[in-house]
Amino acid sequence: MITSIEQLADSLRQAGLLSDLDFESACSELSASGEPVTAERLLDRLAERGRLSSYQRQRAGEGRFEDLVLGNYTLVSCIGAGGMGEVFKAVHRRMKRQVAIKVLLLNKVSNRGRIDLFQREIETMAQLSHPNIVAAYDADECDRGAYLVMEFVGGSDLSTLVKKQRPLTLRKAVDYITQAARGLHYAHSQGVVHGDVKPANMLLSQDGTVKITDLGLSRLLSNELPLDLSESRLENPNPNAIAGTVSFMPPEQAFRPHEVDHRADIYSLGCSLYFLLTGRLLFKEVNMLAHLLAHRDRPRPLLQTARSDAPPELEAIYQRMVAPLPANRFASMAEVVEALDACEFPDTLDLVGGSTALDNASNDSEFDIGPTTCFSASSLALAGVSVLLVEHSRLQTRVISGQMAELGIATIRTAASGQEAWEAMQSQCPDVVVSSMHLPDMTGAELVRRMRSHDYVRNAACV
Repeated sequence: MITSIEQLADSLRQAGLLSDLDFESACSELSASGEPVTAERLLDRLAERGRLSSYQRQRAGEGRFEDLVLGNYTLVSCIGAGGMGEVFKAVHRRMKRQVAIKVLLLNKVSNRGRIDLFQREIETMAQLSHPNIVAAYDADECDRGAYLVMEFVGGSDLSTLVKKQRPLTLRKAVDYITQAARGLHYAHSQGVVHGDVKPANMLLSQDGTVKITDLGLSRLLSNELPLDLSESRLENPNPNAIAGTVSFMPPEQAFRPHEVDHRADIYSLGCSLYFLLTGRLLFKEVNMLAHLLAHRDRPRPLLQTARSDAPPELEAIYQRMVAPLPANRFASMAEVVEALDACEFPDTLDLVGGSTALDNASNDSEFDIGPTTCFSASSLALAGVSVLLVEHSRLQTRVISGQMAELGIATIRTAASGQEAWEAMQSQCPDVVVSSMHLPDMTGAELVRRMRSHDYVRNAACV
């Protein structure tokens, strides 16, 4: 905690937040108003004058001055936080350029996999420079962890935009998706597949420019490591994060990860187009497995059912983008851009069925796959699925197995360790492997990597 006003002033000066003139002026104002010149009142006055942000005021008041500076940057506010890291708005101390800094807190990372993903994001962003991709400026390490300095985009992401404004007009939605397609086409030309394209990863700047972000799940086309759930979400304990990815995931990314290429991004972008225009996900299922199977097996919803103003050519583009088989999609993002550019339509918002789609827009986000009525096709598909559940806890095994049985899954085998699971796979290859991240003899990610290296089981979906 702060012990004196002198200590406060010195600490703020060292953080680059207070000049001698600011200090003297604030003290004079307090004295002139008859208020006591205390550290707390000085902080209040500096905040009132706009010299300190609310984040800086809080941290300084708690005596946590180490939270105000990161390398050459002064931290302004925390704009995002998760179990393993934080994202800050910051300013370069000399250049005065606003940036966003993603910090991976090493003391909260339980294994090497998350660190490797973060390093991959740094390396990927370093080689990409395009108006529709968030730029990377710098990367380094400090006592708190590794961090990546990126371009600060002052607007909102497209997912939040739809939740606030409801479905977008045809012209806006197509414009935003076209911009994203241009950025992704450039990334593909550099040999990079994004792997997690969704509205939440598309930032809209104040001048209307869409910028792709969050390349932590990207892969180089030359990289032998498959892009699948084992590399992305097994290490994240938040089930919403899994749902968010699955909602825009192409079938091959879940069921045939070794076949993933740039056309996976085309599929995810098509799902994003549907979301921007309707406020809905393509499918809304009771759980992640049902959702994956829906993307693989179910007919795609018609865009014109929710948007009567969507012209036939836009319907055709969307349906081709979200084709279950990669071979039936556009061959490249360049073709997507060309097709969208050729679309002509009025700038209106006309939804079939009154306000149904609008009423559901705020509920059907990419993070929300809550309980709903399953189609019979999904129930039939689940009945024919064989699942291997790998979980050390007997209680968790009983609970999860029971939930699967209630969904209609008839074939459920269990294993308490990675080795036991591996032996079970040798006798019968399951359709889906559902694994805990922490097993007695290995991690869930290690088990999946072992599976991917053997042809016999590499096609099994991993959750």
